Amino acid sequence: MKDTLNASYLEMFELYDKVIDWEYVRNKDIYEQINAEYIPFEENKHLIQVTSAIKKQSLEDLENITRSLGFYLDYGGRKVLTPLSQVYSRYLDNACMDIVTVWSQQQLYDVCGLGTVTGLCGANCYHPYFPFVPGVSVRTYTDDWLDEQNRKESEPTEFRGKEYTLYEAKQRQRQMETAMRAQREKVQLLQKGGADPQEVMLQKAKYQGQLNEYAVFSRKMGLKEERERIYIDGRGRVAPNTLMHYREDRKANKHIANTSNFGIIKSRRFNTKDDPMREVMGDAEVSNPKEIAEMKKELREAGVELIRRRNVMGYSPALSPGLPGQFYIEDGASYSAWLHEFKHFSDDRDDGYLGFRVFEDNEKCKQREIDAYQIEIGLAKRLKRSDMVKRLESLRNEEVKKYE
Repeated sequence: MKDTLNASYLEMFELYDKVIDWEYVRNKDIYEQINAEYIPFEENKHLIQVTSAIKKQSLEDLENITRSLGFYLDYGGRKVLTPLSQVYSRYLDNACMDIVTVWSQQQLYDVCGLGTVTGLCGANCYHPYFPFVPGVSVRTYTDDWLDEQNRKESEPTEFRGKEYTLYEAKQRQRQMETAMRAQREKVQLLQKGGADPQEVMLQKAKYQGQLNEYAVFSRKMGLKEERERIYIDGRGRVAPNTLMHYREDRKANKHIANTSNFGIIKSRRFNTKDDPMREVMGDAEVSNPKEIAEMKKELREAGVELIRRRNVMGYSPALSPGLPGQFYIEDGASYSAWLHEFKHFSDDRDDGYLGFRVFEDNEKCKQREIDAYQIEIGLAKRLKRSDMVKRLESLRNEEVKKYE
């Protein structure tokens, strides 16, 4: 260390003092458990003598704690020319460590993976380790508590049709963060390369959709968002401020609603003209309350505004890309109708919230209507209502014609 730091002996001694003071104070609880009384370092004459001796010894050889001469060993049948004192002192040093640890030093490597990326003190490990004196030290966690935590971590939570354990959810978080860093890089490369502004906007919208999905996933899994992992690339802000943009978009929607052009804007929505399945299934909030509650929760978590309006059912994308839209539903709407409009929301979210730009792509809009109606048609077929199948197919064809 002295050679590496190019430090004087005085500076090295000061470093020892700092480290000793930090370790001694940090392990106060452990010393109190062993000695029943915590003695400040400056009053602990025995410890001062020990550390002074170690300082003096470090001038010669810090590794040879026992000051032994040693002996020669055979390493797995391979003869290694090694100074005897170093070989012997290394074994004694390891033995000293084994005496004062709940694992041996070797077990910290073999069992706990110390020194590896995925093991103890690795990249995603938040655990330190300390000496433990049997019969004196008190365990931080009991076996029962650890068993309960293992049970909770092994219980999966469903998200978007897939189940995740706590470990799998954290791994998924890391994957999403990696994908967002890559998307941020893509956006800035397009900007620097002078790409089409529409393409840049689309990629920003995709990134904003990834951020929204990350937030929803984290809340669903009960995990803390770690956005610093996303912004560690130092690229600054890539997409606009979500909350500010959201508020401005909402204000714009309200302003347009009060103008003479509202009829034009209103038509820019994935509408449902009829709800024939209501005759079969009745009010969805009565027939399928659990499923509707889940949909409402997901819409709320995504930031989608749920609007109740008579004779209106549809999903309207936001005016600006990168933001969730508005979900219109009529009181008494069937479960089938809810599924239809929720499909439109899901498509918008999966595309990264394209905003009104989606209506520039007739083929995409047409396919969205076909997919949404297919959910209703499939439900009618399962209920063996061929009459409803025909009515839904007719409604689907009418909607699809608008984009041809």
